[in-house]
Amino acid sequence: WVMACDINQFVSDFCLSSVDRTWSGLAVEVALFGWSFVGLAHAADKMCDSLETLCDHWDVPEDVGGVTFMAFGSAVPEITVNVVSTVRSMVLSGSTPKRSREAQALVLMLLSKRASPPSEIDLGCGAILGSGMVAFLVIPALCAFASRGAVLTLQSGALFRDVSVYLLSLGVLISIIVGRVDFAHTVWFLVLYWAFCSAIAFRQGCRQILFGSAVVQGRQVSVFRQRYEEDQRQSIALGREMTQWPRGEGPSRPQDTEAIHQSRGRCRDAVKGVAVSVSKSLILPVTAPIDATCPDCRIFQPMEGWYAVTFLVAFGWIGLWSMVVTVVTNRWVVLLGHPSALGFVGLCVVALGAEIPDAINAVTVASRGYGSMAASSCIGSQICNICLGLGVPWSAAAWAGEVPLTSQDRLLEDASLVLLCVVIVFLCFYPARALAQGSATVTITANHGTVMIIAYLLIVCLLGEVTISV
Repeated sequence: WVMACDINQFVSDFCLSSVDRTWSGLAVEVALFGWSFVGLAHAADKMCDSLETLCDHWDVPEDVGGVTFMAFGSAVPEITVNVVSTVRSMVLSGSTPKRSREAQALVLMLLSKRASPPSEIDLGCGAILGSGMVAFLVIPALCAFASRGAVLTLQSGALFRDVSVYLLSLGVLISIIVGRVDFAHTVWFLVLYWAFCSAIAFRQGCRQILFGSAVVQGRQVSVFRQRYEEDQRQSIALGREMTQWPRGEGPSRPQDTEAIHQSRGRCRDAVKGVAVSVSKSLILPVTAPIDATCPDCRIFQPMEGWYAVTFLVAFGWIGLWSMVVTVVTNRWVVLLGHPSALGFVGLCVVALGAEIPDAINAVTVASRGYGSMAASSCIGSQICNICLGLGVPWSAAAWAGEVPLTSQDRLLEDASLVLLCVVIVFLCFYPARALAQGSATVTITANHGTVMIIAYLLIVCLLGEVTISV
């Protein structure tokens, strides 16, 4: 395999075309694909740590930091996948002789059927559209299930603002997908994001001017540092509480059932310990290099001042694993022979894999009673996905004279229109209706969450049928 691989083939597909004709080669690709999501999530977590420290050191307000730096940290896997896909699509479009024979044959077959050749940009665009579906259907449902009383409570005003901005950015994306790509269209992504961040940044100043609020002088402790202080206090309090009771006992454990609880506890701890050890061993080849090269810059840690180094190194790791995702999925699409499969893989597989950390974080925050914070972070990351993840690379490509989106994939058109309908229904049914009724809050119940999950599964099945029928 090594002797059969040259530099041109390595740049094109990491020489995977030399091994994926066998079961062992496919197993290698599946392992790389799984490791890539672990690497993306772990590196993105390191980047979020650096961005939290940056917001603390630069005195960035919580609302501004949430919709800018922290939203970027949450959205960076999808953004990087789209940037890598755009760059590779532009590079490979000018180097057709360097492609593998399978890719050339697929392109000729598609052209003979008067269909557009598959473009790697479909992967990144599909991942961002799929992330939007997860953010508006799956994550709110999971948060409702985990909230107190199985009811998720959100602030209607902030939710209406964020969903409206996302709806505008999605409208720009649809006009590009169904129309044409040029610099005048793509720059609107950046204008929308600048207007959104400016509205958040100057909101407090406008309130002070209009309502005469007093301005607090002096440097205040940032909310990011306060959270770490609260976590430290809780850890110290928990440690003191545990030391007040003998091993295996507790203040709420009846004495007559202590032996049963201890036996069951030991069994659960043993099974849990084995599962944790096995999972850590499987992901150790990915997490160990990231931990070794990214300084621990969390607040109150000795290397807190190294947050810039952590940010740059983590971004490099994210770029590397994003390229692995792009290359492996492109190879699978070549083997399948479906032009829309690349967009569908991005829509379902890549989007779900990238949104798992966000979903876990949102559910954890919602279970503690901070549903509005979870919703703002989730929707803010989706705005960042479209406006920065698509706006920056597409604007640069259009400025350079390259058209990034050339396949005009029917799947992307259908997916974007379906997502538009989902967002409009969500906007009208929740924040708009609450504001019309004069209510400051929006509630999402567990029954609503069940409907959302079913709707997401039906949409995935419908788009899968569209992919197969192309």
